[in-house]
Amino acid sequence: MRFHGRAATAFVCLAVFGCAPSDDTGGTSGTAGTSGTAGNAGTTGNAGANGTAGTTGSGGSSAGGSGPGTGGSGPGTGGSGPGTGGSGPGTGGSGPGTGGSGPAGRGGSTGTGGRGGATGTGGAAGRGGSSGTGGSATGGAGGTSTTPPTDPIPSAGCSATPTTTSSCPGSGNTPCAITVNGTARQYYLNLPSGYTGRTPVPVVWEYHPLGGNAKQGLTMYGLNSRLTNVIFVSPQGLTSGGNAGFPNTSGQDEMMTRAINAEMEAKYCIDKARYMATGFSYGGSMSFTAGCNMSDVFRAIAPMAGAPISGATCARTKPARPVAVWATHGDADTALPITLAQPMIDAIVGYNGCTTTTAPVSPSPCVEYQGCMPGYPVVWCVRPGDPHAIPSFAAAAIATFFQKFF
Repeated sequence: MRFHGRAATAFVCLAVFGCAPSDDTGGTSGTAGTSGTAGNAGTTGNAGANGTAGTTGSGGSSAGGSGPGTGGSGPGTGGSGPGTGGSGPGTGGSGPGTGGSGPAGRGGSTGTGGRGGATGTGGAAGRGGSSGTGGSATGGAGGTSTTPPTDPIPSAGCSATPTTTSSCPGSGNTPCAITVNGTARQYYLNLPSGYTGRTPVPVVWEYHPLGGNAKQGLTMYGLNSRLTNVIFVSPQGLTSGGNAGFPNTSGQDEMMTRAINAEMEAKYCIDKARYMATGFSYGGSMSFTAGCNMSDVFRAIAPMAGAPISGATCARTKPARPVAVWATHGDADTALPITLAQPMIDAIVGYNGCTTTTAPVSPSPCVEYQGCMPGYPVVWCVRPGDPHAIPSFAAAAIATFFQKFF
């Protein structure tokens, strides 16, 4: 049993002296008691147990560059409280001496706090998708893009020393000459009034009919007075059977058209995005060929009484890109029956994204197919009872149609 403080002193009094009353006489004084032996020092308290370290956090996943991983769990639990003090005072010796109190035992050292868990490693950043490849930009009249051009595409002649006069105008009698694949070809060219050679201008090709000629082609369609800011070019067809026309044998008329374009583009300031073509009969047939086989060059065509006799491939082959079409044909035509042109019109309607639904447009009896891609209309003017001829409304209607694209 352990006693502390005053309780311990009372215990010594009772055990050693009996605590007799002070009026007890006659007795001899007792000998001084032997000092009590020093109490044993209390045992050292046990140190608190070390806290358990926090668990290590898991690293963030690496998928798609997710956020950082979850860090380790909170700090570990600290060590247990102070150690238990040393045992109580030692037992006093006999006699009156005061028993020495044993020194208090030292408290146990505070336990060391557990270490926090290591911070988790953030997941690796996800890699962005690879950049898409931009579409290639094709020069000329817009390449194979289905988006209609808006801004002019200037030819090389726009940055050269300006040539402001034509060396072969329709008012003269001397055509321009060019050799194409070993064949001599000729054409006439009219520049617009006030042409400066600094601003790109559209080009309208006028192909003459069978038995006609290049000089006639510049005036016979009545467009000159209606389209005043364009370059007109009219080529001479090759003679076969005594009449000139555009049979386009082995693609020779296509090659001629491209070669004249290249010559004009180097010399004059031309808008390469706006080549148009028109013509009647053989000229209408060659206009179909311009749109079907050279759609990388021509923006719009206006064939009159045309047929696939100049090698137009529309009925069986999709053009490289859409072309706007205004066309007319008499359903009583016996020279080039309308049944030759209708399959090309039907194919172009599909290529241009139109439906087969039509709506009347001016002039009558023309109709326009609905739902076509923007910028690529198809207008078809079938004239009931008309023969192989140029209709009276053609000049004004073609000029209005072409102006939509200038």
